[in-house]
Amino acid sequence: MKINCKKCGSKSVQKYGKSRQDKQRYQCKSCGRVYVNRNIKNKQLREREWFKLWIKEGYNLRQLGIISGHSREKIKLIKSHWLKQSVPILCSDYKAAKYLIFDGTYFNKKHCLLVFMNNADVKTIDCRYLDKESYKNVLDFSQELKSLGVSPKSITLDGHQAVIRAIKDVWPEVIIQRCLYHMQRQGLMWLRRRPKTRIGVELRGLIKSIGQLKTETDKEHFTNAYISCIRRNTEGLNTLKGDEAGIKDIKKIVALINNAYADMWHFLEDKNIPSTTNKLEGYFGQLKQQYVKHKGMWAKSREAYLKWYCYYKNN
Repeated sequence: MKINCKKCGSKSVQKYGKSRQDKQRYQCKSCGRVYVNRNIKNKQLREREWFKLWIKEGYNLRQLGIISGHSREKIKLIKSHWLKQSVPILCSDYKAAKYLIFDGTYFNKKHCLLVFMNNADVKTIDCRYLDKESYKNVLDFSQELKSLGVSPKSITLDGHQAVIRAIKDVWPEVIIQRCLYHMQRQGLMWLRRRPKTRIGVELRGLIKSIGQLKTETDKEHFTNAYISCIRRNTEGLNTLKGDEAGIKDIKKIVALINNAYADMWHFLEDKNIPSTTNKLEGYFGQLKQQYVKHKGMWAKSREAYLKWYCYYKNN
């Protein structure tokens, strides 16, 4: 194989023994330069694999130094180099994503990672690292996805009203499935462990059952039990004063169920619609387990890290 001289470009090159690492050396007959031919692409691929281990598996600099044979400073340079590179597109076919899950998770209480996930293959369609889970942020994010061809049939999400309004403004015909797990968690948090009123005790039992709603029969039982509970306790609920124990929380629970009821059951009509955002919650849990190993990054590095993590989880 002819290897041109890297210095003068001459084709007059001959083999010139082996290096200490047992690699073939070459000498240019024109300029006399002696060198070892190096494939820069192989070098970059190796360095990217070390970067992937740092991102996805949480390897620290010492571990990567042992694997690569490089110093700590060299590993830092490799890590910094790849963090500055553009992250490849996360999704290869936007039009195929029909049943989505949406949620956000906060880092340091200052910035939020918003993610749209495809329920079919549990892969991230796209993500944004922004200041908060607001109407404008979700609206802009959704409009970008729509321009790329995303046209979902359903989106499963929590009860954030600003998020629901933003998504409906972009995709008016989309089915909104309320996450049953979020409803259960929020309801149990409001009602506490030992409600001090009869309606509080009954509502707590209903809220606890939300996680087990799987069939039309479950829907019928829940609906009948809820209507009966409200009818039995309407008079008592109206007479309770705002300063009595738990009354504000009970009213929150009633409003929660009333507002979410129509969007609680879409998963019964279409089995492809997930009833919870648990897949995305588990995804966030794994992400934060790895992220905590690299705490202390600057904001730009943190944003790049999160985007690369989403990319490598897809691939």
